[in-house]
Amino acid sequence: MSENFLDKRSILVNQIQEYLKKGKIIDFEKLIPYIKERSSKSSININENGIRYILKSLFKNNYIVQGSKFTRDCVLNNSNRKKLYITIIQNPGLYFTRLVKMLNLSNHVVAWHINTLYKFGFIKKEIIDNHEVYFDSKFESIYIKAYYLLQKPKSKEIIECLINEHNLGITKTRISTITNTHYNIVSKYIENLEDISIIERKKESDKTLYFLNKDQYNRYKITKI
Repeated sequence: MSENFLDKRSILVNQIQEYLKKGKIIDFEKLIPYIKERSSKSSININENGIRYILKSLFKNNYIVQGSKFTRDCVLNNSNRKKLYITIIQNPGLYFTRLVKMLNLSNHVVAWHINTLYKFGFIKKEIIDNHEVYFDSKFESIYIKAYYLLQKPKSKEIIECLINEHNLGITKTRISTITNTHYNIVSKYIENLEDISIIERKKESDKTLYFLNKDQYNRYKITKI
C-alpha cells in the first residue's frame, strides 16, 4: 500500500470514529456523504470513488461491520466478550452449551458475543456432528476436527483409559466398563479418534487391543495457533 493511501485511510478511520460517537451505526451508503462532507472541510484530497474504495477495504478486513455501533478496535473492550474470546482461544473446539456453562452467562449473552466476534473476524465457526463449534480465526483448518473431538469429555475419558494401560493395550469392552459407557458409543468415539490417528488398534489372537498414539496426541496438545 502506498503511503498516500495509508494516510487517507487513517483520516477516514478517524472520521468513522467521529461518526460513531454521534450515536450512529455503520451504514455503507450513509457513511459516504458524511465522509465527503467532512473531507471537503479538510486538507485531504479524495473523491467519492476513493472513499468507496477505502471503505470497502475496511469492510473486507472486518475493521467495520454493517449495522455495528463500533469498530474492530473496540470489540474486546467488553469484559464478557473478551473472556469468551480468550476461552475459545484456550479451548479450541468448544460448542455453545459448553461455553454457556463454562462462562456462567445466559444463552442470549453468549450468542450475542459469539456473533460479534464472528462478524469482526475474531473467530471462525464449523459444524461438526451437528454442533456449531468455535475456533480462533487463525486456527489451522487441519486441526479443527481433532480439537473438537479432544474437547469432548467422553474422548478424554477414553484417552485416560489408554494412558493408564501403559502401552499394554485395552479392549473396547474394558473401556466400556471403566467409563460406564455403552459399547456402541465407545465404538463411535474410538472410530472418530482413529480417524485423527490418536488411537491405533492391534489384533492379538481373538481380541483387538487399542493403544494411544502418544506422538500424535502430544502433537495436538502442544500445537499453537
